[in-house]
Amino acid sequence: MARTLENLTFDTTAKARQKALASRDAVRYYNLCNQAGIEPEDFDLYEQGANEQERPNKIDKRRARLKHPYRYDRLLSYHNLNKVNIEQPTSDDITKMRRGLKDIMRYTKLKITEGEKVLIGDAKPPRVIEVYRDCVIRARAIQL
Repeated sequence: MARTLENLTFDTTAKARQKALASRDAVRYYNLCNQAGIEPEDFDLYEQGANEQERPNKIDKRRARLKHPYRYDRLLSYHNLNKVNIEQPTSDDITKMRRGLKDIMRYTKLKITEGEKVLIGDAKPPRVIEVYRDCVIRARAIQL
């Protein structure tokens, strides 16, 4: 039998799929099974690959909804670097939170009640903690 381009591509895909199966690379195995259009040998690995393939798409959708997603990345780096304590914050932690919200997130005012905003420097500590905590939670949710 002569080796055609179609056979060569199928052979290459089959070998790559077997390698992915042997190395337990779920996403690669899932993609190669779909590309070859064959029934997977290891259905658990295939299903795991499908779930892992779906996860980045959800994160991309979350990031797309945010106005400035890179700011959340920078805030999370700032948060981890400065070891800001959200649970039991000291006055130093609150100062770091204000600085993070102002310098990184570019917040100048915080909403207190419907229609009422106050400068970030004049906001009471519980409100600063609440807004900062929400930003950190949102930043963690969009991390890969």
